[in-house]
Amino acid sequence: MMMAVAVVVLDTCVLISFAQVHRFDILQDLAGVEFLTTEHVLEEITDEKQREEIELQIRSGLISIQKLINPATIQMYFEMRRYIGPGEASCIALAIENNWIVGSDDKKKVPGLVSEHIGDNHLITTKQLLRRAIDQVIIDSEEAEDIQRTLEQISRERIEEMLT
Repeated sequence: MMMAVAVVVLDTCVLISFAQVHRFDILQDLAGVEFLTTEHVLEEITDEKQREEIELQIRSGLISIQKLINPATIQMYFEMRRYIGPGEASCIALAIENNWIVGSDDKKKVPGLVSEHIGDNHLITTKQLLRRAIDQVIIDSEEAEDIQRTLEQISRERIEEMLT
């Protein structure tokens, strides 16, 4: 019997999180999940090292690039752009078209837009992906907590840099 595959369209924040901790192996090992992103998301990644690591994952086949082709999807993209950035908008537009899951850590607008246009349970965060990895015994809870602490530290350092 073939296992059902959940398709997750990854936004910039989730891709950057896994690039910052150099742990795309976790996504690679998750069973029953296929990962996509968009050109709009890639354009938002400005850090050269992060971009190189993400492009390596694309070349390896872990993450596929999906283009917005369907006119209704493109129209939805522009509708979403009124509220959110191009990466988030492209992910949500594709997820709406295909009934996929959006991978985003945004806590402001994305959860409401996903819930309204696709439904509940169509959003997954970095933390939830780590939880799934724990459930599949890819990592243990201590390792997930270490990753979360590292990401929080990186976030604090970036905020401090912006304030100085």
